[in-house]
Amino acid sequence: MSWRAGVRYFLAIVIVLFCIFRLKLEPVMAPRGNPSWSLMALGDVMLAEGRNAGRAMAKHGTAYPFAKIASLTRKATLTFANLECPIAASGSPFPGKQLTFRASPQAADALVSAGIDVVSLANNHILDYNEEALRETKLRLKQKKIASVGAGENIQAASAPLWYDVAGQKVAFLAASQMADLFFSHSYPRPFRATEKRPGIAPLESQWLCAAIGAVREKADLVVVSLHWGTEDSSKVTTDQRLLARQLIDAGADLILGHHPHVLQGLEFYKRRLIVYSLANCIFDQNDEANKEGMLLTLQYRGAQLQLVWALPIYMYEKGQAALAKDQKGETIRGKLIKFSEEFGTQCSQMGDGVYFSPPKREVPLPDESGTATKRFF
Repeated sequence: MSWRAGVRYFLAIVIVLFCIFRLKLEPVMAPRGNPSWSLMALGDVMLAEGRNAGRAMAKHGTAYPFAKIASLTRKATLTFANLECPIAASGSPFPGKQLTFRASPQAADALVSAGIDVVSLANNHILDYNEEALRETKLRLKQKKIASVGAGENIQAASAPLWYDVAGQKVAFLAASQMADLFFSHSYPRPFRATEKRPGIAPLESQWLCAAIGAVREKADLVVVSLHWGTEDSSKVTTDQRLLARQLIDAGADLILGHHPHVLQGLEFYKRRLIVYSLANCIFDQNDEANKEGMLLTLQYRGAQLQLVWALPIYMYEKGQAALAKDQKGETIRGKLIKFSEEFGTQCSQMGDGVYFSPPKREVPLPDESGTATKRFF
């Protein structure tokens, strides 16, 4: 074979391989279909006057609480948080409640500085300064173009879905609280639960929540359920919670975002849908080490399809301010996230400062505790 024939033969092979390779990769690499977008979820945010964050904002300005993480929270297409205090100048402390929070009206600018788009109000502090402050909170959030879900003028408003359009997707948010029926004084036996004639929050009851999920499922590309639930200061998830989460996903939920324990808990996949049992604290007023730990959770979507899930560890080095956790503290938080999540079979891997989560090869069944369920959700 002459050298010219050899060159032609070699070039022919290169062209054939190029065509095969291009045909195989083109469907993956071509920028077709739905665009990519991200949802970031923050944990409990409490900005009350007279507490750490409130004092810090009075001294350093409203951007202070999120100043060290705002470049990340603002980068997400859609950012969610649990707002654990009213933002108002009105109202008076809820009778009988020992721990009451209220942030100044200027605190709404802190949420704006962090790029927070949606907040859940279905928690055990949003009525700390009663109905008047709740109404003012919703008004101030609306003025700042921050959407809210889980509380309202009556039970219909409190339990109504919040619709949010993002990257061509219709996202429906629902929110509910396990603490809706608590009351704090026999002389004022008024729980936080909304009724037909009374403002308040949506209760965590599986029957209406499953029905509400089913009602939005046909119209929504993505259904997100925010739950204020679980055991405070405990990293353990109850069997009741895991059972309820499965019911909600079977009803049509795509993502469950939990808060209230104020500490980290594991992430679990069920039918390839994500359950976040506790996002822990983002900005709060507790001094125990575990209460200072949290995460910035990011979910990357293409259209309505979940592509990636990862978390960056955060820590309150300064009172009333969240920052990325570094060095040993970062390792500690990543270690907890991995340990707690792997107990549910979730696959975890560390890349740089983040932990990436993916569905298990085989789902971990619920423990057989049929005789010990509290039935609090049912």
